[in-house]
Formats: sequence, C-alpha cells, structure tokens
Amino acid sequence: MGKLLKYLKGLITAFFSFLNILITGGKYGRRGFKKKKKGVPEYYSTETWRAKRAEAFRIHGYKCAVCGTTKDLQVHHLRYYKDGKSIFGNEDPAKDFRILCKKHHPKGRYSSWQIKRDVKSFKWVRWLMG
Repeated sequence: MGKLLKYLKGLITAFFSFLNILITGGKYGRRGFKKKKKGVPEYYSTETWRAKRAEAFRIHGYKCAVCGTTKDLQVHHLRYYKDGKSIFGNEDPAKDFRILCKKHHPKGRYSSWQIKRDVKSFKWVRWLMG
C-alpha cells in the first residue's frame, strides 16, 4: 500500500507541474514561487548589496531573529518585489530584511509574521527545557 501511495503522489506532482508549465509558461518554480531572475546573483557581488547587508546587520543586530544564535548568519529578503517591480538595489534594510541563521533561513517565502510565530514557539521550547 505504501508503494502505491508514493506512486500516486508522484503522478499527482508531475500532473500539477505539467499544468503549471502550461498555464504560466514555466514562469514559476516547482513550489509555485517565482524563479530567480537572471542577474540576481550578480547583484549579491556589488558594493550596493554589501552596504545594504551591513546596514541590515547594524539595524537588526548580529543574531538570528528566531533563535538568537550568532553563528552562520544570513540576510533574508522579506520581499523581492514591490508594485510588481523588483526591489533589488532599492531595498529598505529596516523593512525588507531580517537576519536569520542558516538553519532558519528557508528557501522560498518566510514572512515577518512567520518569523514572529517561530520566535514565540522557540521561546516555549527554551522555557520547557529549563
């Protein structure tokens, strides 16, 4: 029975991926998020990005917004688009970025309310563990 369910899940996933390509012309990735545009990786090597990143660390501190660790920190974009246009180069570090560790920096979407939710649940875990 387990093999049959795995097979059916694979068929359903393939079907919806096919529909996604038909409907959007392949504009969206596997999980429904927009694929990264060409040119974005180059942005991360510019002086503008380095300055924005440094400002984000200065504003939000050198710790993960979820667990508070100071190791393996990364800058997380809360959004990539505003009014349908890319915000790369025009980000506001206070509004558009959060500092997350590698463990809590997911690929895809992770909004500010989801970060706040995870902070609360992480506090419960710390409290329970003493």
